[in-house]
Amino acid sequence: MFNLIRKDLIIGISSDGIRNLKYILLFFVFYFFLNSISYYTVSIVVSYLIFINTFECDYENDSRIFIRSMPVSIEDIVYSKYLLGVGLIISVTIIVSLLSKLTSLVFFRNMVLNDVFFSVNIFLAILTILLPLIFKFGYGKMKVCGFIVSILIYFVYGSLLKMISMIVYQVKHFNYSKVGGVYLSNYVTDIANAKYINLYSMTFLTIIIFIISMYFSIKISKKNKFNY
Repeated sequence: MFNLIRKDLIIGISSDGIRNLKYILLFFVFYFFLNSISYYTVSIVVSYLIFINTFECDYENDSRIFIRSMPVSIEDIVYSKYLLGVGLIISVTIIVSLLSKLTSLVFFRNMVLNDVFFSVNIFLAILTILLPLIFKFGYGKMKVCGFIVSILIYFVYGSLLKMISMIVYQVKHFNYSKVGGVYLSNYVTDIANAKYINLYSMTFLTIIIFIISMYFSIKISKKNKFNY
């Protein structure tokens, strides 16, 4: 399994060589022109490009024959893709955090914990839907559709996380109890919501669904004889 992850990393990163500088360029483009969303979006975009490039290279080189010749099970192949995705988003988020910390000395703010939650949650949500589809229909058929699905998940799930983070922020920074009446009722409701529905609980839920997705991907792969 780890040999498969190593293979994917070599394909996804090393094969591009000097062209990997595009990821650094991408960071600065987002940082200076789309700053408000750059802190979490860059991690998602870079991780997605590297991750999907592993499928692209396998598809172009018809690596399925090579993979099937290796002494690995279908479960290991599926696990390797999911673990690769987790490793990528964590590693890229750390690098982006360091870059934003350095640039914050001169330009904009540093990356904060909410940005990390957004990056990890949205990317895992994308993989949760995208990987079973690729294993079901094959990368060739899902190349364009998968990209569209990923964009939709980014906006829909990202909007949900923003709404939740705003509720938590309001509970922490506004004191409705001083006003009383309906505002007090709203305050109590917001506290209850923020206690159980927050970025921590959403991360836990995302991880659970991500694991369930992995189970379905294994079932699909066994049925389709690894059609990707």
